[in-house]
Amino acid sequence: MTGRPPEDGWRVSRPVSEWSVIDTCRTEADDDVVSTLFAVSNGYIGIRDQSGEPSPDAPFGTFVNGVHETWTIRYPENAHALARTGQTMVPVHDCLGTVVVVDGAVISEFGGTAIAHHRELDLRTGVALRRVRHRLASGVVVEVSTERLVSLTERHLASARVRVTVLEGRADVVVNALCRVPGAAGRTATDSTADPRRTRQFDHQVLDAVLRRSGTTGVPSGAYMTTVHRCRHSRVAVACSLNLTSTVTRPDGCTGVDLLEEGPSAADEVCRHRAGETLGAGESIEVVRAISFHTASPGDDTGDEVLADRAEATAAAGAERGFDDLIDEQQRWLDAYFTIADVIVDGAPDIQQAVRWHLFHLAQAGACVDGTGIPAKALTADGYEGHYFWDTEVYLVPFLARTLPDSSRRLIEFRHRHLDAARRRACEMSQRGALFPWRTINGEEASAYYPAGTAQYHIDAAVIHALDRHHVATGDDRFLVDVGAELLVETARLWADLGFHGSDGRFHIHKVTGPDEYSAVVNDNAYTNLMARFNLRWAADMVERLRAESPADHARLCAAIGVSDDEVAAWRRAAAAMAIPYDDTLGIHEQDDGFLDLEPWDFAGTPPEKHPLLLHFHPLVIYRHQVLKQADVVLAMLLREDEFDLGQRRRNFDFYDPLTTGDSSLSACVQATVAAQVGRTATALDYFRQALMLDLDDRHHNTIDGVHIANSGGVWASLVHGFVGVRFRGDTIVLDSPTATDTGDLPWSTLEVGFLHRGIPCRVRLEDGRWTVHNRGTSALTLVVGDRTLYVNGGRSLIVERHLGQESVDDDGHR
Repeated sequence: MTGRPPEDGWRVSRPVSEWSVIDTCRTEADDDVVSTLFAVSNGYIGIRDQSGEPSPDAPFGTFVNGVHETWTIRYPENAHALARTGQTMVPVHDCLGTVVVVDGAVISEFGGTAIAHHRELDLRTGVALRRVRHRLASGVVVEVSTERLVSLTERHLASARVRVTVLEGRADVVVNALCRVPGAAGRTATDSTADPRRTRQFDHQVLDAVLRRSGTTGVPSGAYMTTVHRCRHSRVAVACSLNLTSTVTRPDGCTGVDLLEEGPSAADEVCRHRAGETLGAGESIEVVRAISFHTASPGDDTGDEVLADRAEATAAAGAERGFDDLIDEQQRWLDAYFTIADVIVDGAPDIQQAVRWHLFHLAQAGACVDGTGIPAKALTADGYEGHYFWDTEVYLVPFLARTLPDSSRRLIEFRHRHLDAARRRACEMSQRGALFPWRTINGEEASAYYPAGTAQYHIDAAVIHALDRHHVATGDDRFLVDVGAELLVETARLWADLGFHGSDGRFHIHKVTGPDEYSAVVNDNAYTNLMARFNLRWAADMVERLRAESPADHARLCAAIGVSDDEVAAWRRAAAAMAIPYDDTLGIHEQDDGFLDLEPWDFAGTPPEKHPLLLHFHPLVIYRHQVLKQADVVLAMLLREDEFDLGQRRRNFDFYDPLTTGDSSLSACVQATVAAQVGRTATALDYFRQALMLDLDDRHHNTIDGVHIANSGGVWASLVHGFVGVRFRGDTIVLDSPTATDTGDLPWSTLEVGFLHRGIPCRVRLEDGRWTVHNRGTSALTLVVGDRTLYVNGGRSLIVERHLGQESVDDDGHR
């Protein structure tokens, strides 16, 4: 059971299709939510699938990772080392604006002439499709089809195709293609202040134009427009190039159409291109856009002209290839991705559809990420101001390391690149080592509320957890030495300096906030201390290993950051003496020192409309009670499983589960995973359903602000580590399933997961109480089941009884 009243049912509000998500019940009211679900991205460019019809109230829905505005954080009462500069991701050029005019009348997707809607996200091709059919008063019937994609192979390229087809009658058709630039952008003041999870507004023009050029492309019906803008305060530069072509299709073939650039007709327009023809039944007009973005940070000396040239060249190349060729390439990329990452859910097509939707968004979030983090909402909207949190390291890197390891490496490199900023932040906080920011875009701390921001020192351990998951997945020792060693040392220094040896002989870390933000600025948070202990031990092991096995690397590390033997010994002492709160009476790990002394929250007296608590109660009211926003000790049991025996894990789960509100989107997936691991099967399934449909059913009522991408990573973890029971330890795959103490029928007959292990593609299928492990590589896999070690040679499969750990033979008769 959970402390928050459960929602009834498991709604699937769309037609079930295993490789697409379809929406046919279109209303303007739900446009923003569906625009999130059908957003297309590649980790650098993100485009929401919203209507292209321009309106003064229409939000801008195109984002480029790293493009942000800065602003001064003002505190009524000042204090030392509070974050000074806020950072907010801002939308960029909307190159998908479209106005369709039929017989002189503008037709609107949500207007009275619309008679049928179809909206689809194709998970095989990465194309988002809108198709709207209109019947005019004259009897003419036209269909407007819009397709859009963001390339998963060319990080700077997006493309879109609009086709208007006359189905009945004859009409003059004009397609206006617009490019707009945001002015004063953001939510209304009411929206942005009522919910801290939403983005702020700006009352000034954020993007200032510094360059513009346009002309024809030298091909029939071709034109281009290129601009460079800079964010007024952050000085981040963004170049956009839009390349357009237009054709008419008739029974006798296709021809070009005059595509004329007109002057802007609205204050936020950069250009407007117009194509028009008289069409009969079965004839269509089509406009294809190739769109490119390139960016430069304030410290980058790339000139505006060079930036514009790069964008122009990318857009021109995309236009030359054509939309269909981009689709084919996209499908090849996604086929390769799903060959590795696909999760097959036999007997539950609705779950299959939802799982693949999560896998698709995870691919989009990480495919082309480079030099940045992944925002909490990826690039599907601007929730949480586009900040990077620990979500990336704890929820996304473990998935990416097993599916797109180049992306997980680049995300760790992003943290390493900002190590100097983390050192400065530690110094501001009167600590040694490095302290990574809780919320950031540019590497500086942007969290204005320190009890639930800076106090979450466990961000340092999250970075090291990501490093560990990447290294275990890839076995890349060179990367560990070149990038990981410095991260390990500087974070270990932070923990050693932050804590102290008390009179009780234990090492304490006081006044921190763990993952549960409903318990802030506490002493000896169990999660934080457990993660810090792992960090300290690994850092000491790393330095000593380098000294013994790679003296040259050890010498370089010592020369760069001055590691001493005494310092390493101090890390070991701190780790050995680490205080981990434990209550002998209850046999549980206390979330923090004093948590059990707090007054229990009155769940029965808190109606559903008072959730989430953070929007209805002052923080101090919440901090005084035993109530959790999200899994804390339970998350520690997932990430540091080796620190707990099965009995402790079950008791911990049973104690904290009723206290957890689920007000955080990061919680249900963790609870699902651990519940499955400790044998609480029915509870695990309930939480899995909540996580699976969190966005697809808008269960937290904020999907409008973007996909909860960390939850998507957690859904994958619940399937792989929870229900199938796969763990990764060193170079070994561990298969582990608890004896169930709770019963509950699983909704699938077979569950199969896939991943990379040390470069080897693997599939593990769970069916009828047996694992079937497929080795799709050439090197052997090492498995541990119970107290037995088994091997699966390249190209072979092995069947293992799930509960007995009994080895069987594969279909070739090999063990």
